[in-house]
Amino acid sequence: MKKRYKNIIIFTIAVLPAFIAVSCSSVSRNHLSVRIPFTDKKAVDFKKPAKILYKDLEIKNQPKGYQILPEIKNFFLKEMAQVTQREIEPFIEENKTEDALLISGKLSFDIKERSVIRKVRNDAGKKAKTFVSVQHWGMEFEVVITGVDGKEVFKKKYESKLKDADPEKPEFNFKALFSKVTDKFIKEVTRNKRFEQRYLLLR
Repeated sequence: MKKRYKNIIIFTIAVLPAFIAVSCSSVSRNHLSVRIPFTDKKAVDFKKPAKILYKDLEIKNQPKGYQILPEIKNFFLKEMAQVTQREIEPFIEENKTEDALLISGKLSFDIKERSVIRKVRNDAGKKAKTFVSVQHWGMEFEVVITGVDGKEVFKKKYESKLKDADPEKPEFNFKALFSKVTDKFIKEVTRNKRFEQRYLLLR
């Protein structure tokens, strides 16, 4: 009950100045738009653990023509470390401590190739209809964050798709999808403040 009243008081303090400003003006709108900062309930606190460890993702149906593992490791060990402002170490038995978080998961691909008719320039510089191969890429990124005792802290799947991709550009296709799913993941697990729109009716 005390927590409820506390939240009401905080909300009132945040909204009251804007409400007074609108009430005192000659604006004829019947509602007030208010942006309220909030923290995602699913956010993970990366400051408390003594260590943060990364265990290589399980890869399913790995695409051909591009080495994806260095890109994945770079994301967790460098990019994510920079965002969380914590060092993230590769998981080995010697690194295990009681107060540590372990990041692991799976990365699955579903790549289908088909032929489509497109206009392509020939050697003479003229466009002509011909059959070309395209790929439809699907990516499923599952992340699991646990304590070293196995207790689950966070778990979620992220998906992304890319249609009519060039089979000759696996690096571009992978990065296009991987950047989308990792962006969603980072936004959800870090404690960055976001804003939610709220509307108050004015009489």
